[in-house]
Amino acid sequence: MGDFFKPLEEETERTSRLEALGEAKTERRRRLAIILTSVFLVLAVAVGGFFAFRALAGKRTAGPERTAKHQNTVETKRGEDKQQQGAREDQRQDSTDTAAQIKQVANVLIVGVQEQNGHKQARGILFAKIDLLSGTIQGINIPEKTYLNITGLGLDQIGASFSLGMDSTKKAVEDLLHVPADSYITMHYEDFEYMISENTFQTAFDKAVETNLFEGEKKEYSKQVARIMPAKINIVPLPVKFVSINGEPYYQPNNEEVGRLLTALWGIKVEVKTDNARVIILNGAGLPGAGRVISDKLTPNGFMVIDIKNASSFNYQKTEIVAYKEEYMDKAKQIQQLLGIG
Repeated sequence: MGDFFKPLEEETERTSRLEALGEAKTERRRRLAIILTSVFLVLAVAVGGFFAFRALAGKRTAGPERTAKHQNTVETKRGEDKQQQGAREDQRQDSTDTAAQIKQVANVLIVGVQEQNGHKQARGILFAKIDLLSGTIQGINIPEKTYLNITGLGLDQIGASFSLGMDSTKKAVEDLLHVPADSYITMHYEDFEYMISENTFQTAFDKAVETNLFEGEKKEYSKQVARIMPAKINIVPLPVKFVSINGEPYYQPNNEEVGRLLTALWGIKVEVKTDNARVIILNGAGLPGAGRVISDKLTPNGFMVIDIKNASSFNYQKTEIVAYKEEYMDKAKQIQQLLGIG
């Protein structure tokens, strides 16, 4: 019996030793883990404290400066916002003031200018009454070949008046219509043609080359005029008498019709004056300056020499005085007496 149970006791003893070794190993691992965890916690606390200390120190030293910079930035931003707001208010005020300053009823002279042979001429002339109160535009389109007595040029085409400058054209139109121009605008003739053909009178303010209007006034007039309906725009040609001399067209204002037109548009009455006899001198002798000699004899005696040019040839042997209407015969005879020939 004793021998039979001896191996079993040895096996049991061996198992107990293994278990004891395993438990000891486990205990060592547990203790090592505790030690490592403690070391990690100590390091974490140390590192966290270090960074916390730096942050606190930085806040103590740089905090006031950073706060001051931030405050300055805020104040600067507020100042800029106030300036921008003030500028916007000023701009709105300027716009309101400009809108209030423009005349609600204004006479505007619009001239389309074109350069020919190195000289600028008024190819298109429009005198317009712009009434923003009633939302209407009424105007007179004046042909460039209308002959007038122009200061500095004598009797000449109104289109040629621009060779002396805008003031000359303005005065010629005011003398013709007896109405002062509040404002004037010059523009390229191509733009003038477009304005007339398309009935877009804001083009005059948008395409102005020269004007006595301020920039704000131009913009305000352009905006207001653009709102006027085409049916409220009425442009009529200047009443003229057409005369063709030697194949050239000439126009002279029909003063009676012009007077009625001024009454209808501006409510004014103009006394109709009797026109002096108009004369065209054609040099058919080929002698330089001959036409000017004749003109100097006729002008002091009440005749208006509207043109001096060469005749179709220089083969004329006698001076001819031609009256194109029966009622002009007395004037033709008067010229014959003044010249002693013809």
